Amino acid sequence: MQVKLQFNWEPLDECTQRAKVIGGWLILRLGATDFEKGKRVQFRESMVFIADKDHQWSILPPPKDEVAAKSELAKGFAPA
Repeated sequence: MQVKLQFNWEPLDECTQRAKVIGGWLILRLGATDFEKGKRVQFRESMVFIADKDHQWSILPPPKDEVAAKSELAKGFAPA
């Protein structure tokens, strides 16, 4: 009996995704390279396994906008 594996891909950035598998992660990197000023495009794809048996690799949230972060810090302070 054949079983079709389906991976739940999670984006890491605009070209990279990861999927949880037994014993770690699969990392998929997609990219395109333009040749001859856009006349031809070559797509490249690579995949690598990262060992992490307990799946401890967590993704950090994207950095906050600096202006928004400053206004958040100032909320608890009132002028004297």
